[in-house]
Amino acid sequence: MPPQAQKLVGMVQNSVANALLNQQESFAGTLAQGYEEGVGSNNWAVDGSKSTSGKPILAGDPHLRVSMPSIWYEVHFSTPNFNSYGVSIPGTPLPIIGFNDHLAWTFTNTDADQIDHYLLKTDKDKKQYFHNGQWKKLKQSIQYIKVKNDDEVADTLWDSDLGKVQWLDGKAVAIKWTAHEENRSISAILGFNKAKNKQEFDNASRFFDAPMQNILYADKLGNIGIRSTGKMPIRANAYGGGLLDGTSDVAKWKGYVPFEELPASTNPNQGFLASANQQLASPKYPYYQRITWESPYRALRINQLLSQKEKHSPEDFRQYQSDVHTVAYDFISEQLQKEAIKTKLSAKSAKIATILKNWDGKMTVNRPEPFALELFLNRLTILTWDEFKGWKKKPSEFTMFNLQAENPQSKWFDIKNTTQQEDVADVYEKALSQTADSLAILYGKDWFEKKKWGDVHQIRFDHLLATLKPLGRGGFAFPGFRATLSPAALHETVNTASWRMIVDFANGKVKGKGVYPGGQSGNPFSEFYDVHLPNFLYFKPYELHHPQNSSQLPKSEQQKIEVYR
Repeated sequence: MPPQAQKLVGMVQNSVANALLNQQESFAGTLAQGYEEGVGSNNWAVDGSKSTSGKPILAGDPHLRVSMPSIWYEVHFSTPNFNSYGVSIPGTPLPIIGFNDHLAWTFTNTDADQIDHYLLKTDKDKKQYFHNGQWKKLKQSIQYIKVKNDDEVADTLWDSDLGKVQWLDGKAVAIKWTAHEENRSISAILGFNKAKNKQEFDNASRFFDAPMQNILYADKLGNIGIRSTGKMPIRANAYGGGLLDGTSDVAKWKGYVPFEELPASTNPNQGFLASANQQLASPKYPYYQRITWESPYRALRINQLLSQKEKHSPEDFRQYQSDVHTVAYDFISEQLQKEAIKTKLSAKSAKIATILKNWDGKMTVNRPEPFALELFLNRLTILTWDEFKGWKKKPSEFTMFNLQAENPQSKWFDIKNTTQQEDVADVYEKALSQTADSLAILYGKDWFEKKKWGDVHQIRFDHLLATLKPLGRGGFAFPGFRATLSPAALHETVNTASWRMIVDFANGKVKGKGVYPGGQSGNPFSEFYDVHLPNFLYFKPYELHHPQNSSQLPKSEQQKIEVYR
């Protein structure tokens, strides 16, 4: 291809790629949660060798946008064939996350790459596309959307051999996505609710197609297990990033990874399992997973907590779900102990360094140190990755810390707008100095004595209809930070654990506790509209009673049922 033509193709691809990126970013603030910072999930389980009771304990907390009413609806499903308890999404007839009389399960998103975009070459009439050396007709169908008290709206859908077609900047982009295909996940959910053992549960997992999930499992027989379940594409060219060439099958999907070859583990020797949206498998895994991953901080923290103690109790699990220690602090603290850095600090920088070193790294509402950590991290990453100024994507914070430990003289620490050659120590000095200045400007010179993290770091529960602000709740002072186990990325947090559940199998029984922000009623005048908010804010789960019939409930719970009716 002539250089001029290559340049033109590149310009077209960049234009469409930017349109795709802008479209994804526009999803923020809607129910399409995949593009918002702070969205993820945690789950972990220990077997009997690591629990105080000698039986498994399982915990899970999916991180989503919190709202009034909640995205989750609590369900106790009792039939002659099974008795299950958990949370469902309104409109879904069964608990999606929960437990029955034999076992428990919970999810985290795998973040595996299940979607590709192909740029199609179309004719001037935009009715055909060029694929595998021939022109093919774009398939067209019209769907009619009924509108109350108005005319129907016609919606034109386009399709191709490479996937559903969307028009962006006048160009046709084919979207190949597992969620566009036949989905049997509801059959898997039914199977989870009815399963009596791990074999039955695994058999049900085969039907979970999309979105791909890490499904954590535990049962009263003593088993724990985790499996990345769903359709994981096998690509002809191994890589699915960017805007791909749609004129041939070079990047077409060849099929899906067989169920038996999906990442999985059962009853490991270490006695525990966990996932937190980190990389699924090692780089030696034979199939393409994706290029970028969530920060490993939460996964590192869970493994740290589960490894450092010999035996764990349900109360320990409750404390872990409320944990707000930031792993980023551990990396910073280690660097601040080094003589190479300490000797370069000015008096102003040394004062901030001392404040950080004398702290424990917990982002609690009653401490001022989180202000210093937040600003220092921001300055540190900006100075380190100044080569990427103006870029929407930069190397991760975790990559920066690895570089600090392994190559403190790396050229990446050189600051572009200076004449000298900086190293890690120089960058730390400059970042600490800038942090001291920023703290004084933003919070006053006496910030350490007068400011507390909870003064500005709060959580808000907006109504699902954003315009109905009086029906929301908050803000409330709330601990945490981005990538703490209890996440709260922004000063005005709207994404965090949307449901917390702990299931204990002590004495061969199944006992669950849980809490979510809100209540079972969507009526703002009902006492059940926001009844669980205090328990949620203070990390106090309540017992999830699940007898075979309501007459076996405690009297206090029976009275609640009568009031609710």
